[in-house]
Amino acid sequence: MKIELRVHKKIYALGVNDEYEWFESSFTREFEYSELTTIEMINQEYPEFYLYFFNYYTSIYMDLGVVKVLPYLLVNNILQCDVEYQDARLIDFIKTHNISDEVHININYAEIGDAIFFKDIIELWDVFLPILSQLADIIGIYGAGRLIFSKLSKKFKKNNIPPNYLMDFTYNKNYWNPFEYSKYLGISFDDSKNLIKGFGYKWDRKTQLYMITDTEKDRFLKLFNNINYNKVNFNDFP
Repeated sequence: MKIELRVHKKIYALGVNDEYEWFESSFTREFEYSELTTIEMINQEYPEFYLYFFNYYTSIYMDLGVVKVLPYLLVNNILQCDVEYQDARLIDFIKTHNISDEVHININYAEIGDAIFFKDIIELWDVFLPILSQLADIIGIYGAGRLIFSKLSKKFKKNNIPPNYLMDFTYNKNYWNPFEYSKYLGISFDDSKNLIKGFGYKWDRKTQLYMITDTEKDRFLKLFNNINYNKVNFNDFP
């Protein structure tokens, strides 16, 4: 199998007048892969650089390239989080992000002072839950839908699914089939429908899917811009 790799290279190097500055360039290359090809194998094509996937994990403000970890992947149709490059198959990455033409990657040297921290998932859910409840209020969800985030947070904590990863995974698509969504997250069909609605998606009779526009999605994501991560107990990556 073959796919196009769209590589964006950004390096901080010595420029004119002996001053350091950013240099950027982009190129496309054909990449041949199999079912066993991993993200680490792509990284080995550029051994002096770190590999990043900013185009695909747009709501996650953590730099995991230095430790070679993807925030999440669909593996055997189940959402798995914090997947190491060596275990992350390219074929799963393509399916997770509905890629049909080319894979966009960023390569860069690690900046001096880069630090990676992994969250305490229980405390992270505690920080997110009030904002998720606020989102439900804005959308106007009541009853079971109003309590869906609190209900499912217990399951997601146990399955190591952080709220920001869940949010990014959900908003990765503008439409969802609740059966498919329930299968990926390991939840019931009814909980799936309520969770999708909790993120602001609305039922579309024409397509028989839950839909959301980019404008609505951006509006809801702004609620999370002011999250106080100081309330979360972050731990150094082991």
